[in-house]
Amino acid sequence: MTRPAALPRNLRLVPNASGGWYVPADVCVVRDALVSPEAQAWTVVTQCDGLLDKFVRLANAEGGEIAEFTRQCGLLFLCKHRRPLMHPDGARPCKPLGLDAGMIRTPLSAWRRYAAEARATLLLATALRHGGLGDPAHWQTLYEVWDTPPITLRRLADSDKWPLDASEANRWPALARGLVASVVKQWLALGDVRLRFHWLAERPDISVGVAFPQAALFGELAMQLMTAVAGRDLAVCSHCGSPYVPPRKPRAGERNYCNNEACRKFGAQARASETYRRKKERLTRRKDAQARGGNHGQAHKGQR
Repeated sequence: MTRPAALPRNLRLVPNASGGWYVPADVCVVRDALVSPEAQAWTVVTQCDGLLDKFVRLANAEGGEIAEFTRQCGLLFLCKHRRPLMHPDGARPCKPLGLDAGMIRTPLSAWRRYAAEARATLLLATALRHGGLGDPAHWQTLYEVWDTPPITLRRLADSDKWPLDASEANRWPALARGLVASVVKQWLALGDVRLRFHWLAERPDISVGVAFPQAALFGELAMQLMTAVAGRDLAVCSHCGSPYVPPRKPRAGERNYCNNEACRKFGAQARASETYRRKKERLTRRKDAQARGGNHGQAHKGQR
């Protein structure tokens, strides 16, 4: 078999060169949508700490929480199809919802739909990586948003009601992994993520990214989703239950907390309470030992 050619030395492979995406100066909740004036000054950012972790929390979020995410991390530009503007269904990009009225409008239901899909995908990938098939409820989430769901997805979503045939147990993990991979590939296509060739400086660059800032937030989320599914293990926050990528793998039975400020604060309080409880237990044991006529330290001292 012919081996692929090595990357020429005068090229650089840049992991992500999306060029950044838009963060609105002002956004508000109007009925069932986020609304931002189209004429305002937009800020372009190239990163947002904990972007994917924060995004998956929006699956069950109120409008105010989604608006706060938008102010920090950016806005999804969706068209009338409730898809990113660069989605591959048409011959040319669509217009953002609300643009004809001088605004950018994104339905809250669309935010929750994509956040729920990403969350389910992450949790299923973690289960598959550890030898399981995942929670049927998470497969049900994918089934509900899949345009033309395959029968295998329906069976996995219903596996809590009608168990999978034990005689075919060996084939289900591969089918399940293929379904998760299909979700990731669909996100990459919707976000217009592709290899791009740049030659502005002396050395050309090959990068993976998105060309237009209007699509770049979704593209960045797609790339982070791909990296999380393919790479490091995820953890589930002991406080809020959301999946996240931890800085280190938690030990078995160890409580762990995501990057959300409320969860970190709760974790700090929980650790402080646990430290206080253990200290109190040690003090109680010491007093009990003294009441019985001595403590371990005195016993040791007497034996020397």
